Amino acid sequence: MPCYEQNLISVDLKAADHDMLLEAITAAGMTYNVVGKKIEVKTPIGQITITDGKATFVNPNCQIWLNKLKQSYSLKSIEQIAKKYKFNIIQKDNKITLRKY
Repeated sequence: MPCYEQNLISVDLKAADHDMLLEAITAAGMTYNVVGKKIEVKTPIGQITITDGKATFVNPNCQIWLNKLKQSYSLKSIEQIAKKYKFNIIQKDNKITLRKY
C-alpha cells in the first residue's frame, strides 16, 4: 500500500527568487522588462506590474495570467528542490508527483 503526502502550495511573490521568477515568466509564455525594482510582464491581454512582490494590473482578465505565472513559479520552485534532493518529477495534467528511488 503506497504512502503519500499531499501538500498544497500558495505562492508569495514577496519572497520570490528574482531569477526564478523571470524564468517562470518565460516558461508561462509571457515576456518581461525589468525597470529598477519593477518587473513589467507582457501578457496577450495586458500588462502585469510586479513591484516589491505585489502584482498590479488594469485589465481584470489579467488575473488568469497572474495565476498562470504563480503556477509556473511553483513548478520552477518544485523543480529546483527536486533537483537539489535528487527526486524524479512526474507531471500529469496539473498534478506533480515526486519520486525518489
